[in-house]
Amino acid sequence: MVLKNMKAMGIKIIKYLRFFGLFVKLNYLKAMEYRVNFWAALLAPFLYSVGYIIYLNVLLSKTPTINGWGFDQMVMLFACGQLFYYSAWVLYRAALEIFAYSVRDGSFDFAFKTPINPRFNISFREQRLNIIIPFIFSIGLFIYGARNIDISVISVLLFLILFIFGLIIYYNFIFTLISVTFWVIDSDELLWFGDDSIRFGSYPMSIYPKFFALLLISVLPILLV
Repeated sequence: MVLKNMKAMGIKIIKYLRFFGLFVKLNYLKAMEYRVNFWAALLAPFLYSVGYIIYLNVLLSKTPTINGWGFDQMVMLFACGQLFYYSAWVLYRAALEIFAYSVRDGSFDFAFKTPINPRFNISFREQRLNIIIPFIFSIGLFIYGARNIDISVISVLLFLILFIFGLIIYYNFIFTLISVTFWVIDSDELLWFGDDSIRFGSYPMSIYPKFFALLLISVLPILLV
């Protein structure tokens, strides 16, 4: 019985991975219809990353460390935050924004017209594929920041596990916020609050007051993300 259930679960997982791949393909084709816009949208995240690195360089030129964190470590932490943010947009963040709009304009019933789970349809039908290049740039920043840090294989595996768990936590956090759309006409502010709150994770936990850090771990687990 257990093996039968595991086999059925495996088949279901493969089915939904194929649906996700189809969503990615459709969104890529849609993005390529407006290629100038696709490439122009790359400029903003790139300039943001460059601007933040310049800010860190200026800041740490006057103060060697921020609570024990040097330039390389801060670059690595920033790159990690960017990788997380871009991963969320590629996976589900764009779809959840469309979800909010569809509730307001009355097209939400699309989620129930396909032979897949409605929540899966709501959460993963849209992807922002134009941030793939900034994602790769962030990987480069992460490698640059980690070049002088002794990192073991176990540390890398633990990082990947926590990264995936963080994406799950953030997904449920954003999904909870956007669900208010059913009762509130304009919930965009809540959605952007979710995006802005993730920025707290771009700084070392040790710089926050103990009570605030505890709040960001338990009530609003942004630092865990």
